[in-house]
Amino acid sequence: MIAPSALSLLYPADGIEGYGRETFLADLADEAEKDIRGCLDAGAHSVQLDFTEGRLSLELDPSGGVLESFIELNNSVLERFSDAERA
Repeated sequence: MIAPSALSLLYPADGIEGYGRETFLADLADEAEKDIRGCLDAGAHSVQLDFTEGRLSLELDPSGGVLESFIELNNSVLERFSDAERA
């Protein structure tokens, strides 16, 4: 599935009135968790996050700040799963 970090790029740079970036990211993480759980509940043996935006992040920000924020967002979703679920 597409990683929440990739979807985070859809939030416009000038924001959305009444819907802040932090709220968007929280909603995005909630929906990513639901998608993963839905796949597992439907019988998927595993779910893979596509993280091709990792390379793009370094082009956007060679300092690694964007990459770090992508990893943080993805990890915030993965941390919602137990060790057994992540295995």
